[in-house]
Amino acid sequence: MKFLVDECLHTSLVAVAESRGHEARHVNWLGLSGETDWDLMPRILTEDFTFVTNNARDFRRLYAREEVHAGLLIVVPQNCSMRSWRSSAPISPSSMRSSKSNWKTARQSYPLRLAVRRSGIGGGLF
Repeated sequence: MKFLVDECLHTSLVAVAESRGHEARHVNWLGLSGETDWDLMPRILTEDFTFVTNNARDFRRLYAREEVHAGLLIVVPQNCSMRSWRSSAPISPSSMRSSKSNWKTARQSYPLRLAVRRSGIGGGLF
């Protein structure tokens, strides 16, 4: 896979991807830091990058407009708030409403949520 890591994430993620045999670049290294999200999309699509970000709100909207793309990976930090976790949780919020301790367990069990939609064919969670 070919990854492009967003400027909101650390450059060390490039080394992690490369150590596992993937090609990876960071937005900052391509001279794209400070670009708006919508200005990044043409480059992401043209170069067939799977984009890695923690900016779920904006990039989900942008990717929803695309019929075909290489993928979107959303990294959710372990220390995110309960409210933001609910909006991105791999577990349905209704199943977790019983107690706050369930949210703590879910955040510990699922430190990252990677949402992938490949080539317009459904999606998956890893």
